[in-house]
Amino acid sequence: MRKISFFEAYIDRPDTINVYMSELHYQGISTFFYLMDNQDETTMVDIVNTSVGVDHYHYYQCRMSKPLAFGRTYRLCDSHGRSTPLRYGLVIKSDDFNQRFTTDRTLGASVNGGTTTFTVWSPVSSSVSLFLFDPKGERSVYLMNANTDGTFSLVLHQNCDGLRYYYVAHNNGKMRQFLDPYGIAQTPNSRYSVVVDVNKLKTNKVVVPPLTHPNQAVIYEANIRDLTPQHTFKALCHEYRSTLEYIKSLGVTHLQIMPIFDYGSVDETNVKAIYNWGYDVQSWFTLEGSYSSNVYEPTQVMQDFIEFVNTCHSIGLKVVVDVVYNHVFELKDSCYYQCCPYYFFQIDEMENVSNSSMCGNDVDTTMPMVRRTILDSVRQLFGLYDIDGLRMDLMGIMDIDCVNEIAMVARRYKSDALIYGEGWNMPSFLPEEKRACIANAAKMPQVGFFSDVARDAIKGNLYGSNFEPGFACGNGQAMYKCMNALQASVTDFGFHKVFVNSAQPINYVECHDNMTVYDQYTRFMNEKDERVLKRCLLSLAFVIFAQGVPFIHSGQEFGRTKKGIDNSYDKGDEINHFDYGLRDERMWMVDYVRNMVSLRHKYSHFHLDVDDKLGTKIFFEHVNNQILMYEIDADDSTMIIFFNPTYHTFHYHFQNSVTRIFAEDGSLDEVSGLTDVEVSPISCSVYLVNSK
Repeated sequence: MRKISFFEAYIDRPDTINVYMSELHYQGISTFFYLMDNQDETTMVDIVNTSVGVDHYHYYQCRMSKPLAFGRTYRLCDSHGRSTPLRYGLVIKSDDFNQRFTTDRTLGASVNGGTTTFTVWSPVSSSVSLFLFDPKGERSVYLMNANTDGTFSLVLHQNCDGLRYYYVAHNNGKMRQFLDPYGIAQTPNSRYSVVVDVNKLKTNKVVVPPLTHPNQAVIYEANIRDLTPQHTFKALCHEYRSTLEYIKSLGVTHLQIMPIFDYGSVDETNVKAIYNWGYDVQSWFTLEGSYSSNVYEPTQVMQDFIEFVNTCHSIGLKVVVDVVYNHVFELKDSCYYQCCPYYFFQIDEMENVSNSSMCGNDVDTTMPMVRRTILDSVRQLFGLYDIDGLRMDLMGIMDIDCVNEIAMVARRYKSDALIYGEGWNMPSFLPEEKRACIANAAKMPQVGFFSDVARDAIKGNLYGSNFEPGFACGNGQAMYKCMNALQASVTDFGFHKVFVNSAQPINYVECHDNMTVYDQYTRFMNEKDERVLKRCLLSLAFVIFAQGVPFIHSGQEFGRTKKGIDNSYDKGDEINHFDYGLRDERMWMVDYVRNMVSLRHKYSHFHLDVDDKLGTKIFFEHVNNQILMYEIDADDSTMIIFFNPTYHTFHYHFQNSVTRIFAEDGSLDEVSGLTDVEVSPISCSVYLVNSK
């Protein structure tokens, strides 16, 4: 943000300096300006435009006879003999800047045998120094070499594996100490970056057969911390391995884990003091130390995560990582800010920072080196850790081209990589037509989006204390929108077309955000607990049997509660933990969900790969907007699903005999030769019409 000091100067184009002088500083008047660099050379600049704002700042637009040399330190002096640092302003967003300083040079600390190379991108810095600490804590300081591509590098003829370090750069009039933006390991609570010889890590990757189509996936979301008292990757590989096996037993194909990159709120040496989901990200390369079995050994969390992924793969469970590439924890403390102020973030002409994330900043993914950094982070997740997909937080803040490139890079590693995210249309500084939001889904056909159409049609809308029920709550007005969601929202039937293929919608009614379905229905439906639980299962039946990709929040399968809290990101382990006792009490619900998922896998009717022909494969009937019959043709047979969200029993007569393959109580016991069926209140049942 500008105009916070009496006298400020910014280079906004290669040949233009903008100056702001408060009337508290010599009435805001200067008759001339000149530049002085760090070698005491002076250069006059021409004032080409002046104006006075209502905020009592005088504005001067100045031109230089030749562009400034990047990498030098300049001060702008006025006619009173006062000076101010010349800051790199909007010039860092210019095509000229990006053409000069976009590089493919390897960044970070790289170990190759007996040599270690340190490289950092910091094009506006006049100098960068490496502060390196030996095992005894003795410090060595090295002035790094400036390269023409905006990087600073240093080669040391020693294997620095395990040594701590940070950088100190001089830019925009300040000395800035920061960790390596590409650092892959850190000491507890982000005090130092740590050099890692990745060749010493034990990987031993386990191969899981790829899916033939994304809509064969079933996603289960969980937080590592919530699943075990130890809060670690390793605990899930050993003491709580049965938890992973339980998740797999539901028929889940993908475990989506909430953020695992280093975040700022939790004390890694005292984990139980503060709880946080981890969306306050500080690094796109270093893993969160609180998930480590030994936080004081910086590479342990890396080894633990590798083991975790391998353990999941060994039981046939793929791993999706929730990544936060749209904002950082603290803007000006971030290494991505310190290495090149404001470059990584969306700003306007006055350096106000876009804040649609409500976290103080929005990342600018249109900048080439921002995009490159994100793509390198993706490469590390797939290449080193062998993950299987990405869930992108607030993806609508990112730009379309960047998200498409992420999908392309991921699928170079794994052809069936799942790439999806929150496609909400966030009001950032990025133009709407460039946002990776649902409205632009047609421009990202290989990317999935959480479907608010499905969520709102099935469960309903919750705005503050106002709840507008969905069809699963008996609201017949939402029935046609529900039909649209059951067809993956790829047709105009029931609602407008939203997606271009059935792999795009991630169908859900519950995730880590907002109230759980159980809490929401308990609060607003005024029903006995038995009916609430049945309605929870009915809501999940829509999700599992719809075309698209089903998404289940951990504990949703047994009516998880967070005591009515609608945003539990920092509400502690008591509210957020996975309640194994409640699961065991409601195992009948778990079995119900497990049977629905097995049915989805068994029959291709529930994951049709005929996007342009869905309208010819799916049909609907209804009774007075109260009960919905969902009919799917596939493999020379017809599947008929009844959804009854009412308190009434309905009877239906089939012209030909059918086989019931899923009963209202969730059982898979097949009953053949039926023509007259009874559809119970608050229930779902599935019938298979005899082969044609």
